[in-house]
Order: sequence, then structure tokens, then C-alpha cells
Amino acid sequence: MIVGLVANIRPIKRIEDLVDAVALLSCQGLDVHAAIVGSGDPEPLRDRARATGVGERVHFLGGRSDVAACLQHFHVGALCSESEGFSNTLLEYMRAGLPVVCTDAGGNLEAVRHGETGFLYPVGDVEALSQGLEAILLHREKRLRMGALAREEAVERYSTEVMVSAHMDLYGRILNGK
Repeated sequence: MIVGLVANIRPIKRIEDLVDAVALLSCQGLDVHAAIVGSGDPEPLRDRARATGVGERVHFLGGRSDVAACLQHFHVGALCSESEGFSNTLLEYMRAGLPVVCTDAGGNLEAVRHGETGFLYPVGDVEALSQGLEAILLHREKRLRMGALAREEAVERYSTEVMVSAHMDLYGRILNGK
């Protein structure tokens, strides 16, 4: 099973939480890997993965121009950030039909319906992150159902057509004083 995370490697992204979650899940006997797509220095995270015994389970793919193609190989998308606006990464995961496990920071609360399109967890709570990942990874039908709902949500709420239409409606109301 592959947990994907798309983010530049920076402290605010808390990618070490995913490394620690992979270590926890591996200790529980799950055959789980993490694939991290994003620019930045992976060495401190690679060292952490080796120190926790999951060096061969955490893969750094670097910055990529083919992120959509990478997503097709993931079973779940993760986002561990301590702060977010409205994450494009979450929308990319959802459009790809991936269930999401992410922090309850910023716009994540709006994008992810907890228990339906994925799971939200408190920032820094590696145990809760692990539990969300486990709930999705161990239950294929749940994973597929959540991923399908995530894709449907992305199309119905966040497609370019929907967003442009909503903005045009808003501008019309403003111009008409409503």
C-alpha cells in the first residue's frame, strides 16, 4: 500500500509525521510505503526514516511535473501541514479519486468531509494520522467508496466550471446590489 504526500519539504508541512506514522503502521504489521513528491532537502527525513526502521519504506520522488501520473499509484493521499489555506494538493488527491487523511488545519476542514471523503486529525497527532491511514488502507471497499465520493466532491464543488459560475453569480449579485 502506498500513502502519497505531495508537498515541498519544509518544516510547516510536518512530513516527519508521515514518516513516524509509517513506522507505527509497519510495527503493527502493515506493508505500507510512503511516496513523497516535492522539492527540498529530503536528508533529515531520510535519516528519520532510517532511525525508525522504515528507510526502505519511505521514498522521495523530488519535484515532479507529472504529479497527476504519480497520484494514480497511491492508495491514499496525506497532508500533515500545521497550517494551510485552501490546499490545491487536496483537490488533486480528490480529483484522482483518492481518499485523504489530513490535518484539521485551515481550508482542509472545508474540503474533506470527515468519515466520507477521508479523515481529519489534529496537527501533530501521529497516532490519529496512523489510525486514519489504517482505516483506509485495511478496508478496500471503504477506500474505494471514499475515493469515489472524493472525486465526485471535487467535480461538483471545485471544478473550473463550477468555480467560474459561482464567481460570476457573486459578481452579478454585487453589481445588482443584492
